[in-house]
Amino acid sequence: YGALLYDSFVKPPSKVTDYRTEFSGVRKEDLEGDHAVSLREAQDKVVKLMKNRIIVGHSISNDLEALML
Repeated sequence: YGALLYDSFVKPPSKVTDYRTEFSGVRKEDLEGDHAVSLREAQDKVVKLMKNRIIVGHSISNDLEALML
């Protein structure tokens, strides 16, 4: 029904050289603040959400690749 299950900024594992804020809307402080989660934390959460589920979405393989799942 379009309910949001998980929404979080993820701290990148390497240095960001261009946030492309004008396109992404993401700012340096979004990824470096205390509200951003580690990659491992995001991976664990997403894996738990996907367990025993069928995942449907547009270009979801890109999202899973970005999370290294």
